[in-house]
Amino acid sequence: MDFYHLPLSAPCQSIRLLAKALGLHLNLKEVDLLKGEHLKPEFLKINPQHTVPTLVDNDFVLWESRAILTYLCEKYGKNDGLYPKDPKKRAVVNQRLYFDMGTLYQRFSQAFYPVMMEGKELNPELVVKLNEALEFLESFLDKTPFAAGDKLTVADFSLLTSITTIDVAAGHDLSKYANIQRWYSQLKESVAGHQEICVEGAIQFRDTFNPIKNCCHIVPESESKSSTAMPRLDLYYNIISPPCRVVLLFAKWLKLELNLIELDVLKRDHYKPEFLKLNPQHYIPTLVDADGDVVVWESSAILIYLAERYGAADDDTLYPKDIALRAKVNQRLFYDLGTLMRSVTTYYHPILMGGEGKLEDFKKVQDAVGVLNSFLSASRWTAGDHITVADFAIAVTVAALDGLLNFDFSVYPNVHRWYEQCKRELVGYTDITKEAGQRTQAFLERFRTMRAADQQQLCEQQRTVRQKQKEDGTDDQQHQQQQQQQQYTELQTQPRSGRTRDTAPDYARKPNESTRMATED
Repeated sequence: MDFYHLPLSAPCQSIRLLAKALGLHLNLKEVDLLKGEHLKPEFLKINPQHTVPTLVDNDFVLWESRAILTYLCEKYGKNDGLYPKDPKKRAVVNQRLYFDMGTLYQRFSQAFYPVMMEGKELNPELVVKLNEALEFLESFLDKTPFAAGDKLTVADFSLLTSITTIDVAAGHDLSKYANIQRWYSQLKESVAGHQEICVEGAIQFRDTFNPIKNCCHIVPESESKSSTAMPRLDLYYNIISPPCRVVLLFAKWLKLELNLIELDVLKRDHYKPEFLKLNPQHYIPTLVDADGDVVVWESSAILIYLAERYGAADDDTLYPKDIALRAKVNQRLFYDLGTLMRSVTTYYHPILMGGEGKLEDFKKVQDAVGVLNSFLSASRWTAGDHITVADFAIAVTVAALDGLLNFDFSVYPNVHRWYEQCKRELVGYTDITKEAGQRTQAFLERFRTMRAADQQQLCEQQRTVRQKQKEDGTDDQQHQQQQQQQQYTELQTQPRSGRTRDTAPDYARKPNESTRMATED
C-alpha cells in the first residue's frame, strides 16, 4: 500500500500507528506541502482534493484519515475489536472520530495555527474554546478507560495523535484534565510507535513552524428491549441547523417517526441541566433511542447509526458493508464536515454578524464545490451508483449554500445535475428546505434584534460613564489628550499647505488601477 503523508501531521500519524498495530506495511511517500508537492499533476490525479493522508491500496484510493482508519480495520483487522460491528458500539466510535475532527483538532488548529504559522498573538477566546473541547474529552473518559468504551478502538488512535500534538507541538497545559492524563499516559506506554511517530512528528511540527513561545454516550442496554419493536426516537433539534435537517430528512427516507423536541438556541435551551445531562457537549442534533438506552450526537454519527440499526435488512446500500464502498462513504462524510460545510460557515459568519464575507473565503467555497463536482464526474451519487448517507449530509449543506448565498451551480454541471436529482428523489427535501428557509429568516431577525439591543445597551452604559466623568470633573484632561491626538493624526494624514514640492509617492496620492479593481472585487 502506498501512503502519501506528512510526518508532522497528526492525522497522518494516526494511520501509521494503526498500520503498526495491524502489522501492515506502508510504502511511505512523503508529500511536502510547503513546496506545493500536493498540487503537482501526478498527485492531483490520485486525489483531486490534494490532501494528506492519502492511501492507495492496489486500485483503491482513499483520503481523510478517519475514513482510512475504519477501512484498514475492516479490511485487515483480525477481529472487530478496534472498530466494532455492533451498531451501538460503532456509533460511539464514529462519534469520537467526528468529535476529534470537527471539535478537538479543529479548535486546536484555530487557536494555534495562526501563532505557529503566522507569528500572531495567541487569542485567549480561542484557547477557551480549545479547553472546552478538552473538557468534553475529559467527560467522555470519566466512566471508561478508553475514548469509546472499555477497549482500545480506532478513536483512541485518532485522539492520541491530536492530544500529542496539542501537548508536544503547542505545549498546551493538560495537567488539569485527570482523565485525559490517565488515558494519555496509558496509551503512550501501550501503543507501539507513539514515540517515533507521534512525539517526533509533533516536535518536527513545532520546529518547522518555530512557534512563538459524542458525541455519543451509551448507558447500559436493557435486555428487555426488543430490537424489532417500534423504536422510540427523541430528536433534540432546531430546523435552522443544517445537521438537524439531515437527520429529519434521513428519518423520512427510513420512514421513522421522530419525537421532535425543539431547542431554542437563542434562549440557550441547549445549556439547561436536563439537556446537559444527556449531552455534555450541548450540541444539536441529539438522538435518544429506545427510552434512553442510546444517546448519539454529531449528525453523521446519527446517520450511520440509523442506517445500520433501522435500514432494510436486505439492502445495505445506504451505508455499505463492503469495506471499500463504506470507506468512500466515510470519506465523503468527513469531506462534508471538514471542507464543504466549514468553507460555507467561514464565509457566511461575518455576513451573519453584519459585515461582509472575504473574497478569499468565497474562493474556498468554490474550491470545495469543485471537489464535489469531481466526486460526481463518474457516478450518479456522491459515493457511487447508489444513494448513501453521504448524499443526505451533502445535499443539506448544498441547500444551505444555495439558500444563504444564492450560489451559482451552473458552472459545476455534475453538482447541478445531482442537486436537481436530490430535489426530486429525496422524500421531504423540498418541504424541509422551505420550512428551514422561513424559520432561518425569522431566526436571523431575532438574532440581529438581540444583537442591536445588546449594542444599544453597551452604548447607554458608555454614555452613563461619560456623563458621570463630566459631572465628577475627571474627564477634562482625558478629553484634552484625545483632542491633541486627533490633531496630530490629522497633521500626519492631510497634505500640508505651502509645500513647493509634493514628496508623496504616486501610490499615496492616487490609487492605481490594480487597487481600484481590487476594491471593486
